[in-house]
Amino acid sequence: MGQLMNLPVFSKRHKNRLKSGQLSLSLSPGTKQRILYVIEQFDDSYYETTDTGYNYSRSFTEDLERDLLREHGWEHLKAYLKEKKGMQKVGVKDFIRNGAPNYIFDAIELFSRLIGDTRYDFQTAINDILRDSLLPWLLSDGVIFQVDSECMADVLGCTSRLLKTTGFEGANQEFQEARSCFDSGDSKGAIHHANLALESTMKAILGIEREKPGRLVRKMIDSGIIPSYYDEFLENFEQMLRTVNIARNEEKGAGHGQGAEVAQVPLHLAELVLNFCGSLVVFLVNHHIDATPKPEPEPVQEPEYSIPDDDIPF
Repeated sequence: MGQLMNLPVFSKRHKNRLKSGQLSLSLSPGTKQRILYVIEQFDDSYYETTDTGYNYSRSFTEDLERDLLREHGWEHLKAYLKEKKGMQKVGVKDFIRNGAPNYIFDAIELFSRLIGDTRYDFQTAINDILRDSLLPWLLSDGVIFQVDSECMADVLGCTSRLLKTTGFEGANQEFQEARSCFDSGDSKGAIHHANLALESTMKAILGIEREKPGRLVRKMIDSGIIPSYYDEFLENFEQMLRTVNIARNEEKGAGHGQGAEVAQVPLHLAELVLNFCGSLVVFLVNHHIDATPKPEPEPVQEPEYSIPDDDIPF
């Protein structure tokens, strides 16, 4: 997960869209309260030792407040309190209950990155809240992504899980960067990183570090990992594998210099490429897993029992 921590927090990734009004967020009081309940559920204390050897107790919510302040250069957490009719200095709890939605999303991401092994259960709980609230957002590996449909959410979520659990760290980082670019409206970046993610997936499966795209696809086809269900399947599949790379190369400004004028790459093309890339990655990795020989289970050693000499019958 460490590579994803390099991504800026939600409000920074979407700064331009939030400022221009292209992105509008709204969280109901009930949704905010549910988010707070989940943060409290996964909060925990631990001991930290100073340079002088003094042990003191800290909690993840204390660390969350510290990280929010550092992230934004604030002196205090502030939120609008209706009863006081204005912005007031608050603690973490009131910040979650009353803060701006984009900063609450920052808090969710930062908290997820703090809590270690329980972050996946936390992620599930937060995604349940987002789904129940009919919000088009998904928390994955400490980063909140926008999703346009359940199908897209399933594909992107499955892609991330596969790349993470099978050790494709480089491909996972590039795929997450593609998603982040798409969320922020950067179509060119989304297509570019989606192409890198697919290439990295194929390289990891084939165990090679460098290869030209055309030869890489050919080697993937020749590897035998992809089954030949019927005549001409491999030929057709080769065209499918090339689709993401073609979109990057042919769309002006997506993969090469855009020329004298700024090229506008349609966001819907980036969405298509991202979804198609995810589907191909899921297909390839699943077939790679199926084709990988499973280690033989070690034989169970029967316990040896020694019988005392006095108990040996005659």
